[in-house]
Amino acid sequence: GGGIPDVHTCFGDGQSPALLWAGTPQGTAEVAIVVRDLDAGGLVHWVVAGMPPELGGFGQATVPQGAVQATNAFGDAGWGPPCPESGTHHYEFRVFALSQPSGVTDGQAGDEAARAIETAPALATAALSGTSTTPGPTTTVGG
Repeated sequence: GGGIPDVHTCFGDGQSPALLWAGTPQGTAEVAIVVRDLDAGGLVHWVVAGMPPELGGFGQATVPQGAVQATNAFGDAGWGPPCPESGTHHYEFRVFALSQPSGVTDGQAGDEAARAIETAPALATAALSGTSTTPGPTTTVGG
């Protein structure tokens, strides 16, 4: 529920965040991640699929070899950094342990890919939430 560091938003470098998870259930065929802006009608910021169950995470500004990334709501494959036009937006990072491959492909439309993952048979899911707030106006004191 805390603030997403600016390095991961359009107010900074816009790099994708590092993500870690544990406890992937036995029988998991694939791990997938969907990131949505809950205050913008579930706008898709990131879909990563095709990750092996033993992975456990990946670093900042990277995705695991062999993983696929759908197109985000901004028309780009991969991470679409949070960039709320006004106020504070809430983002959900959800990891899915799927019992069968999702079928998501590189560059697939994000909404379609997210729906495929969210409706696929899952052995487990977990979510992390964060916020991003539009910076306020800058004030210069003393010229």
